[in-house]
Amino acid sequence: IGYTELMTGGYEIYTNLDPDLQQYLENTAKDASLFPQNAADGSSCECAMVVLSADSGKILTLLGGREHTTRLAFNRATSMRRQPGSAIKPVLVYAPALEYLGYDTTSTLMDEPADFSGYTPRNSGNSYRGWVSLRDCVAYSVNIPAVKLLQEVGVGRAKSYASAVGIPFDERDDSLSLALGGFTTGVSPLELAAAYQPFASGGYYAAPASVSKILDRDQNVVYQAREEKNAVLSSQSAYLMSSMLESTVQYGTAHSALSELQMELSAKTGTSTYDDASNNKDAWVVAYNSEYIVCCWMGFDKTDSAHSLPKGVTG
Repeated sequence: IGYTELMTGGYEIYTNLDPDLQQYLENTAKDASLFPQNAADGSSCECAMVVLSADSGKILTLLGGREHTTRLAFNRATSMRRQPGSAIKPVLVYAPALEYLGYDTTSTLMDEPADFSGYTPRNSGNSYRGWVSLRDCVAYSVNIPAVKLLQEVGVGRAKSYASAVGIPFDERDDSLSLALGGFTTGVSPLELAAAYQPFASGGYYAAPASVSKILDRDQNVVYQAREEKNAVLSSQSAYLMSSMLESTVQYGTAHSALSELQMELSAKTGTSTYDDASNNKDAWVVAYNSEYIVCCWMGFDKTDSAHSLPKGVTG
């Protein structure tokens, strides 16, 4: 069906949209108090949000930006790709380590300065903890152990799992910096949200879908979405991953943002820095329970010294 025919041919398009959730997201995006103003011209940053059904991957809401003034405008939730920072760690590092290497929440890793053949990542604040459990590595988003784990899993094997849950890679994405979100291009909020589905659904992944069916003017079904779920992770690995991500909310990097909701949530934050790390470029959070997966991104469309997030604005 061509676009013109679709818009003028009397078709009925049924979507998975939850109107109440959509309105809630749009109202939230209009609240200027929730967004920093760090641009020299006084402009506020942008955001994008996605809500998926944890069980089926159906797209319940999409917010492509804070304003809707143009039809068919650029949708940041689906078309924008940014570096995910540490929000990629559960997908690219920890899930493969649980699944392929037999790690569990009590496994320990050494957190100390390290040189990976010339690549010398640092922890936030340049602080190091020594021996750290895998649970605390996840909760506190410690960088060095994540890079060590990716090296142990193998970049190729880690990318194979991440690709199976919809994460795209550039052909140049082949280094250990991927553990910290160092992608050539990056991911969209929709792709990142969907990649967390196996953790929320016991190990199953379904490609996110917005349309459930299309009928023509005579009520014939011309399109029917097929609900296909693939087992990509063992139920044990999914459970352990969710348990560690609960700790992120209970006492880790997502505690200040999400603990006051007083509900059982698993979550991961991510932040990418700009230039000399004096400011930030992208702030991410992915949170989920057995019903919903939510991904939120905040930042400026074009980051420069005059348009960046203050250092204190993180995932």
